[in-house]
Amino acid sequence: MPTRSPCWANYGLNGSDFDREYLKQQQQAHQDTIAKFEAAANSSADRDIRDWAAATLPKLRDHLAMINNDLNGGTNTNIGSEQH
Repeated sequence: MPTRSPCWANYGLNGSDFDREYLKQQQQAHQDTIAKFEAAANSSADRDIRDWAAATLPKLRDHLAMINNDLNGGTNTNIGSEQH
């Protein structure tokens, strides 16, 4: 069963503390999603699903790289090749 989204009002966070918690949540969500897309790209019985998952993985990885960059102080401003 999927977990519920966090209720941000219950965190009592503001400013940079809120931003950091949000990024950590996004980091975990992207890592989970990438694992699922990798599994689909490698083993789905449906070729269209495999192709779509494989084509989507680079964008998911770019998004994760942006999140990781922000969590590490935002020092890399040239991540990925696409506009997001």
